[in-house]
Amino acid sequence: MWAWWVLVAVPLWVPAATMDFSSERSCNRSRRVLTGSWGIITDGPEKYPEASHCQWLIRASSPEQYITLNVTIIETECSYDHLYVYDGETYNAPMLGVFSGKTKPPQVTASSGAMLILLYSDTNYALDGFVAEYSITDCPLNCSSHGLCENYKCICDELYTGDGCQRQHCPENCGMAHNRGHCYKPLPTLWEIKPAPYCLCNEGYFGDGCSLSAYDSEGGTWHWLWRGGPPLNDRTSHASVYLPHLDRLYVYGGYNLNNILGDLLIYDFGTSVWVNVSDPASQSHLSRRLNSQRTARLKGITEYQVMNSSLLRNLTFSVNSNNTVSVKRKSLAGEAPRTRRMIRPSEEISSIPANHNTRAVNPGPRYGHVMEKYDQHFVLFGGRLISGEVSNELWLYNTTLDEWQLIEGKEQSGSEENQAKHDNTPHGLMYATLTLVDNDWLYLFGGSLQHGEFSNCMYRINLGGNKTWEKVTVRGGNQLEVRVVGHSMVFHASSRSLLVYGGIRVDIAR
Repeated sequence: MWAWWVLVAVPLWVPAATMDFSSERSCNRSRRVLTGSWGIITDGPEKYPEASHCQWLIRASSPEQYITLNVTIIETECSYDHLYVYDGETYNAPMLGVFSGKTKPPQVTASSGAMLILLYSDTNYALDGFVAEYSITDCPLNCSSHGLCENYKCICDELYTGDGCQRQHCPENCGMAHNRGHCYKPLPTLWEIKPAPYCLCNEGYFGDGCSLSAYDSEGGTWHWLWRGGPPLNDRTSHASVYLPHLDRLYVYGGYNLNNILGDLLIYDFGTSVWVNVSDPASQSHLSRRLNSQRTARLKGITEYQVMNSSLLRNLTFSVNSNNTVSVKRKSLAGEAPRTRRMIRPSEEISSIPANHNTRAVNPGPRYGHVMEKYDQHFVLFGGRLISGEVSNELWLYNTTLDEWQLIEGKEQSGSEENQAKHDNTPHGLMYATLTLVDNDWLYLFGGSLQHGEFSNCMYRINLGGNKTWEKVTVRGGNQLEVRVVGHSMVFHASSRSLLVYGGIRVDIAR
């Protein structure tokens, strides 16, 4: 019996605008326009030229469509050669990302119907470049297979959220399999017709997925507390501080590649909710969460408790992937058993006043500033303002009164008294460190000055005393020659020392 096999070659048709560049062509000094619904972008088969300037403009058929770029390979000279991505057709469009080095970046999505990509390199040390894949869809991320696309908007499934349905309301099913919590679905109210589900953690568990345990005595593991979404928007160069008596993390300002931010955000550990101090809707969300948790308790579903603040002092925080928060538990070996306290909803609400409107007196938008805990409040120093000025203001945020107070800053010259004060007052600084010593003294060290010079000066101020800056004189009179920016500094009480680590260090001013 004969069997016939027929081998048929079927060519795949790909629009020319979305094909890989041929080996004979380089991207240098070129601009290519791509209109296909999918394509591959690369700078060429070999190393990109030195001093190259390559552009790709992706245009969707409708301004309401979305363009997603996924960089699969990147190798550029770190911090010198960059890949810029814009949400629009020009450099004036909002910037989505700037990528450099060898680390694969996260995917980015343009919502304007156009995306401009620029590869820029200096005159030295060219590398292999990048390869990226793009796709054009009617809804962001095609709703991540967790929703329906209707009129260019995602209608997400019940347990998913985000513009592209990319985030879960109840991550990891709230650890239900390990008895950490469960996915709670609040009942509709007059204020929320369709309230979102969330993880209602059992006693001793915390975070948006109930993964952080108060009973873990070993530590050494990372835990997600927040996986993104408003009101905590993408940002960098912000400042944060944790206040144990409130079990809250405060974040102020920062920069999102397009705008300098001036918002004050609060992460409440007991509810795993972010609050924007100037947004009444955000405050209402926290109140509703507290009320729904209280309702759940009364129904016997579970009891809402938060861990003792001594436990939170053993946590270190980092902002990860721009707008997500992760936490690493330190080892607690040898610690005495901790007592836990319950925070009642009425206590929580009373610590955030009903009216949280932005006040006339506040630090304003800034980035590169620093914050430090002081008593039951916190202070903020420096940073670059919208005007371009690098500030030397020292602000205190009173958590009881919910208001800002300017303590020091913007010195005025003229009289001999003012000149003497000027000599002992720090100039405006970015990326300095501010460290509390003995509960009263704040020590300020290093940082970047107005025109980019690095500082090697140290100043201190006694907030429990005269609240006046003074320059710290080194014993022997020899000022430290090393100048540093972006470092860290902590107080070591046993040796009465300030320990400085890392940063960008130079032996001259810049």
